[in-house]
Amino acid sequence: MDNRIAETAEMNAGFLAGLASLSVYLATLCPTVSTGDSGELISAAVVGGIAHPPGYPLYVILGKLFSFLPLSSPAFRLNLISAFFSCAAVTVFFKIIAVLGRNCYGEKITCSASAGIAFSASMFLAFSGLFWTQGCSAEVFSLNTFFALLVVYLLLAGKDLCLTAFIFGLGLANHQTLIFTGPAILYFIFAGPMRKKTPAKSLCNAGVFFALGLAVYLFLIIRASQHPALNWGNPDTLEKFCAVLTRKNYGTFQLAETAGSLLTIFSQWRIYLVSLASQFTIFGFITGLLGFRTMWQINRNVFWLILLGSIFAGPGFLLMARLPVDPYSLAKLERFYVLPDCLFCIAAGFGFYRIWLWKDFLPKVIRPASAFVLLVIPPLFLGFKNYGDCDRSKNYLALDYALNVLKTIKPGGTLFTTGDNEAFPLAYAVIAEKRRQDIKVHNDTGNIFDGLYGEDFNRLSAVVQERRRQQVLSGIVSRSKTGIFFTNGSSIARVQDLKSHPCGLLNRVGTGPVENVWTGYRCRGIDDDTIAKDYWMRELASKYHYGLAGYYFLSGQKSRAREELLAAGRIAYDVEVVQNNIADRLIAYGFMEDGIEFFKRGLALNPSNPYIYFNLALALSGGKKYDEAIVALKEALKLKPDFADAYNSLAICYYYTGRPNEAVLALKQALAIDPQHPQARQNLETIRGKMP
Repeated sequence: MDNRIAETAEMNAGFLAGLASLSVYLATLCPTVSTGDSGELISAAVVGGIAHPPGYPLYVILGKLFSFLPLSSPAFRLNLISAFFSCAAVTVFFKIIAVLGRNCYGEKITCSASAGIAFSASMFLAFSGLFWTQGCSAEVFSLNTFFALLVVYLLLAGKDLCLTAFIFGLGLANHQTLIFTGPAILYFIFAGPMRKKTPAKSLCNAGVFFALGLAVYLFLIIRASQHPALNWGNPDTLEKFCAVLTRKNYGTFQLAETAGSLLTIFSQWRIYLVSLASQFTIFGFITGLLGFRTMWQINRNVFWLILLGSIFAGPGFLLMARLPVDPYSLAKLERFYVLPDCLFCIAAGFGFYRIWLWKDFLPKVIRPASAFVLLVIPPLFLGFKNYGDCDRSKNYLALDYALNVLKTIKPGGTLFTTGDNEAFPLAYAVIAEKRRQDIKVHNDTGNIFDGLYGEDFNRLSAVVQERRRQQVLSGIVSRSKTGIFFTNGSSIARVQDLKSHPCGLLNRVGTGPVENVWTGYRCRGIDDDTIAKDYWMRELASKYHYGLAGYYFLSGQKSRAREELLAAGRIAYDVEVVQNNIADRLIAYGFMEDGIEFFKRGLALNPSNPYIYFNLALALSGGKKYDEAIVALKEALKLKPDFADAYNSLAICYYYTGRPNEAVLALKQALAIDPQHPQARQNLETIRGKMP
């Protein structure tokens, strides 16, 4: 009877932990589409499509089911996935801590104390910043942590290995970073207590069930053959399926097409450890270390399971990703910390048990107070500390941006966009909510909307890609009889002899009168740093001031244009591409010194960006500071040796400083990289014609 009462009490406490976390996540839930991958993932789920590699088939299938809920907008329904599985992860985490208490401490800890410690540790995880944030908008990381914690629980509770293998395979069909827990799982099976209980036949059966979980990836081939509205990579053949599955275009074992130096790894590890201490406070960090020490003393199999999982999913993942240390890369990496953070928090929960036992050495009169301090204060402190940073309940930035952009486009017009942060909210508005079906939308990679540049586009080299892109875009511009609009940075801006002018948040191809489209915009939270609180939101918010600067400049209000550009720079203080774009526009408006200062700010954020050095050089050469421009161009070429445009500009600087022979050599380098580079060929003929 006592055991039954204890089990009921534990079950109720676990349910309460899940309910408490769910209520907080619902209170802070984003009401619509958010930044990051949110817009694309929602769109893929609503139409049953293919998201960016590796496709995330399990998330898409679950998202499709959630999209049928009769609640609010498609984005809100998909945001509920994150809230639900974050809550489920907290509940499973509670079970893990409770199981560890029973298995490792037995009668030393009463059932009520064990339930209280597990509840407190669960709230400690639930209210940690990154974990909480991922529970507030549509993303794959909440589901990923749920599967990771579920696998750990099944192992610790001694559940059937086939079930564990199936769950692990299913989890990989949501997010492939779950594989980083693989070494820890294999160690626990083959070197831990399961070794003698697991015959070869059971291992073979487990392999079959693992493959069954992974079989969800076949969804990609099935749906791609039906040509859904979002069909990234179109994996309808074995070759294209493998390319999507292995993330071939990203480099398979990288987060981006280009990887940073191994020398950056130590910096990334340091940043991760600082983030870990920040997520759980110094108290939580020290308690986690204490938990690992206690695991080593009491149960080394558990110690190695949690430690290896934390190391491989944290520092091991960073070693593979090899992203440089700059604000953009850190913003991409931060969400990947959630998985190792959860595993580390298991150690912190274990440490709570040790601290609880220490209270017995205290005088009886203060033991209740010490229990309160241990079980109540830490999670409450985290909750109050992180509520403001994690609250997304008033965040309409991404939706407003997408709808304002669509309002700008004339009926039957065409929009060209670039960058995930711009394209994904637009994908949500056009694909998921089916707005503005009268217009055509294209992005530079051709992955999100239709394949404007051909199915083989992503298999081409960067030089050939750009050449094809420019051929296609030039043809569209010459044939178009309706309005063509584009976002800043779109490749269409590089079409030769293209004339355009600012039009609200966009640019419009052609010439024409100044258009005031701003009165029709809805701009919630763009100047509110309690809403525009992360890297991606700040980038979107800054676009309004950047666009207004264009309007004021065309209206003859040059000083107001400058003020708006400076305001954009203040909002997106850590976004290098914004600093670069502001610099370009300041120089175009005649504020040369301001422009050069913003280029330097961009380089301070990311000294490894060759394009900022290149743009700085163009500004310097425009001011006839050719020697300084040469220094900047050489820096750009150190970082990107195949930068044909930089060699072409270097040649021009050499020519104007009286060094024609060096100019010719630079132009030959440009043509060796890109034999069809039009400016380099023309400049070479011109300089040779003037040489004696």
